[in-house]
Amino acid sequence: MELKSGTILRRHVSLACFLVSTVLLFALACSACSGMQCWHRHRLAVAMPQVPAAWAHIAPPVYELVWTDEEGRMRCSYVPSGQRAVITVARGVSQAVIAFPILFQKRLKPAGGRYPADLKKSEHLFPRDEPDELIIGFEGGYIAAVAGIIAKAGFNPWNFRLDRLIKDWSSRRTDPWDVDPACVASRLIDGTYTASMFAQKTEAVSVALPLPADWFPESPFASLREEDGIFLAEVNEGFHLFYRSDQIAIVSASEGKAVLQVLSDSRGQADGENCALADDAFY
Repeated sequence: MELKSGTILRRHVSLACFLVSTVLLFALACSACSGMQCWHRHRLAVAMPQVPAAWAHIAPPVYELVWTDEEGRMRCSYVPSGQRAVITVARGVSQAVIAFPILFQKRLKPAGGRYPADLKKSEHLFPRDEPDELIIGFEGGYIAAVAGIIAKAGFNPWNFRLDRLIKDWSSRRTDPWDVDPACVASRLIDGTYTASMFAQKTEAVSVALPLPADWFPESPFASLREEDGIFLAEVNEGFHLFYRSDQIAIVSASEGKAVLQVLSDSRGQADGENCALADDAFY
């Protein structure tokens, strides 16, 4: 009888300890989250990426940051280079956060990050009001473009192994934008994608851009160099765009040869005041 009473007592003590622990953990979680709102929304600090070498000779860009908020609305904000923005998203709901660089009203190839996959590791166990850091980069911009195209086709892009794309292109070429992200998305959807899509078929071609040497490429991965007073662009097969304040240079490369066409471009693509939330904002 005494043994049974002791067993019952230990069970009651264990249950009491469990209940107390649960209450303490709940209180701790609540103390980090005012009003319980951060259990369904997530505040993120997004630092703009370091300016790539291809744009280092030009004034730092302003970034057009685009994301989907906790209510499912597409939002955007302009963020200067070297600064960060704090945004709010639906906690745990996957999305791509995009940052379009803007130079001389030209919207260039974006940086990006995947939420929640690209969150910086945190030591905090519970949701809190303080923002967590989302890491974005220019490699992520290409992945975000592919993800956006897959989503437009009616598929969930996060069901695909998009992170493998970085490894696939980095071992084969320096600029993933040489390969149309729409082609990559289509191959992923129909199951025919292989890393060989990023294989470089021919050697890069050097193209001399007109002086003065104030051109900058659309792609952050493009190769530009100055040699004996000449501004040279290294391009692979395909079409490549280079800008300066009032002109656009279109380079078409094929079979080891390149054709250069320079056009006046005074209109620009981005007005720097109103974010472009069109259907193609992610591409």
